[in-house]
Amino acid sequence: MKRVRFAPSPTGSLHVGNALSAVAAAPLGSRFDGLTLLREDGTATFHLASVVDDGDFGITHVVRGNDHRPNEPLHRRLHEALGTRAPEYVHHGLIIGADGKKLSKRAEKGPVTVARFRELRERANGDVSYETAKSLVRELKAVGGDLHALRLALTGRDRGPELAAVVAALDREETLRRLDAAV
Repeated sequence: MKRVRFAPSPTGSLHVGNALSAVAAAPLGSRFDGLTLLREDGTATFHLASVVDDGDFGITHVVRGNDHRPNEPLHRRLHEALGTRAPEYVHHGLIIGADGKKLSKRAEKGPVTVARFRELRERANGDVSYETAKSLVRELKAVGGDLHALRLALTGRDRGPELAAVVAALDREETLRRLDAAV
């Protein structure tokens, strides 16, 4: 069975943790071929995070838009430096929205994500366990939800504890109150 990842990969703690471990295990430094791999705050950029994840998960094929074609040589060199096998890269034409611009997971989706999460949380009666919270967050992430907007709505901060932990810690009424205030 082959594994396929549709790129660009969403960011998250898994990427950062794995990427930092890879940097510690291989002498890449914070820059590679003139490109930054680690931001000043220590988090990995897309290039390092996606290559490390591809290696960790044994990804055999990456299907992504033509706008990522220039990244292929860099990603192949990173795989070589990390001692992992580069997947096959397949580039397709960009998908254009009704406005004539390329579709992007970074489109203005904050209010939609918060509203969708409110529906999901409302259906979960009572408090949610950490595992249930992880499932709710995972579902939003899988459909390209704006997890940053959700974090802001629930905590009022850009960064903080794992989002699933926040969701599990808040009771239903407090979660709904914060979501309503954000929309």
